[in-house]
Amino acid sequence: MNLRPPFGCRCAVVAAFAVLVSFLPAVQAQVAYTRLRDCNFATGGGPSGLIRASDGFLYGTMAFGGESPGFATGVLYRINPDGSGFQVLHAFDDDEEGASPSGPLAEGNDGRLYGVCFDGGLVAPGLGGQGSGTVFRIDKDGSDFEVVKQFDATNGAGTTGRRPTDGLRKAGDGRIFGVTRAGGTSGAGTLFSITIAESGVATVAPVFNFASQGLGEALGVPIEGPDGKLHGITMSGGAGFGVLYRIGKDGSGYETLHAFSAA
Repeated sequence: MNLRPPFGCRCAVVAAFAVLVSFLPAVQAQVAYTRLRDCNFATGGGPSGLIRASDGFLYGTMAFGGESPGFATGVLYRINPDGSGFQVLHAFDDDEEGASPSGPLAEGNDGRLYGVCFDGGLVAPGLGGQGSGTVFRIDKDGSDFEVVKQFDATNGAGTTGRRPTDGLRKAGDGRIFGVTRAGGTSGAGTLFSITIAESGVATVAPVFNFASQGLGEALGVPIEGPDGKLHGITMSGGAGFGVLYRIGKDGSGYETLHAFSAA
């Protein structure tokens, strides 16, 4: 097994091991800290966000480590809310599957878990041997892993972008949304959606190109507001310090709600 940490983590392997924690409300507005599990390279390191799925388990990803027969580039795991029953469900191999799974997963209307890998997948010229990331799905017992989308290095309007990051989020209409840090128009990243048909076919499609409004570097997947629109933030654009934006789930009706500044 090759112990190559993924893109973005290669210089911080030792320092990046972390701890899974839960915070439980206590009396007098205090918080009780409970350490559930220490992470290690064999079972994965660099944990990101958790979701609680319909079966009651907590599911999450680690950005590196694991016991893949190829490169050790991250795992998907589940654990009980009390910290028991930790189980690695899948170890990523850095090739077609992707590498460096990023952010929280989303449970689709089909009951399967969907996620993104920031790295791996198709390797394009000029990317230093790095892939452009993937969208994947898997059953909650770890079976039937499937790559839904391999992002590529193609830029321009109508492309889905590359380097998906910060996980996925499901909206009220059942569609799942995510963002990329690069690709799309002028390479500034995109907002994309995953639609799951009754037949089970999952389709990834671009919704919005951030460069069309002079924006870039989306931070986190937007959340759905009570108005049914998506609300998110970017690191660049506006007055140069990013914006808070709102947009329809079909990509229409973009609005800048607030432009951040240095003041």
